[in-house]
Amino acid sequence: MSAVKLVEIDDSLLHSPDQVTPAVHDIYRALRRSRNETDVRRELVKARNGTIRPRSHRPLRIVLLGLGTVGFGVFRHLSARPDLFDVRQVVVRDVSRHRGDGVPPERLSTNLWKAINEPADLVIELIGGVEPAADLVHAALLRGRSVITANKALIAARWETLERYTHELQPRLRFSAAVGGAVPVLETIAQVNREHAITHVRAVINGTCNFILDELACRRTLREAVTLAQERGFAESDPRTDLDGTDAAQKLCLIARAAFGVALSLDSIDRTGIEHSTPDEIAGAEADGWRVRLVATCERKADVIRASVRPKRLETNDYLAGARREENRIELTTASGATVRLAGKGAGRWPTALAVMGVVFDLLEDELALHQAVVAWE
Repeated sequence: MSAVKLVEIDDSLLHSPDQVTPAVHDIYRALRRSRNETDVRRELVKARNGTIRPRSHRPLRIVLLGLGTVGFGVFRHLSARPDLFDVRQVVVRDVSRHRGDGVPPERLSTNLWKAINEPADLVIELIGGVEPAADLVHAALLRGRSVITANKALIAARWETLERYTHELQPRLRFSAAVGGAVPVLETIAQVNREHAITHVRAVINGTCNFILDELACRRTLREAVTLAQERGFAESDPRTDLDGTDAAQKLCLIARAAFGVALSLDSIDRTGIEHSTPDEIAGAEADGWRVRLVATCERKADVIRASVRPKRLETNDYLAGARREENRIELTTASGATVRLAGKGAGRWPTALAVMGVVFDLLEDELALHQAVVAWE
């Protein structure tokens, strides 16, 4: 079969909410739910001519845990839609550092557990790490809240505890924003799996490493490249989990579960990062006609799953080699021979914030659909 190339997430969507109208939110939702270029073009026309329907009674009450790079982006999106969202609490480490961020002072808090007990419909977890995020998320779910997280480390480490909240009629735990930034990776895998068995996944899924490798190719030192990535908002203050391949491996655990229904442990993934890469090595490869990328692969042969994350020399016409700067690219191969491809920015405030918002809108639409079904049944 010929390749089915999904439309790339256009940069025009990845702006601050000052430039993001309700119609743009709808365009992004259309992109997330579409599966080929014809469908996307049709959905874009529909999206530009309408917006999401208002809630039938009141805005969605939200508690936001974390106001870092991504958290602030999500807050800006939420506060731009007061017709749909009421941010009740924003939890931060130090209130004094966020007094100029536009959050009403009475909504800022440092008390995570008090916020979890706040009457709310949705908790958005963006503090990162496994602890205390795992306990907070579990507590919120036990209290009947819906939860959205972009925390791949949490999902990879605590899947056995949290899995049952992902299979309800209206799943209360949603985590697709944890992989791919603005690229709807897990949603697309689910869509493809409904029609074809996936046999092979190849991916460039760490935008930070991709950006750094491009800088090394320009003969910046690793330290210089990391500093620049931090200045651009692509790397955390401690970038070790990006550089050593842990971040990509955690994402690969989620991809393997979605594609093959298996729970890979982090230790089962053959993992090598880019922390020892040098400008001579990366620039030299490009001079010889190659491009180095940190490639995550997961393949099923018979009943065996093999997974790895490692830097690879790719031919320049390889689809993954075309990922530049902070871009992510993913290629799925099915048993029927079809190839499904995705691309879009995978690091930075606005791509990841928009990914979280895509899940928020999915939840909102599912809630409306369920409400309408109940009303019709009654």
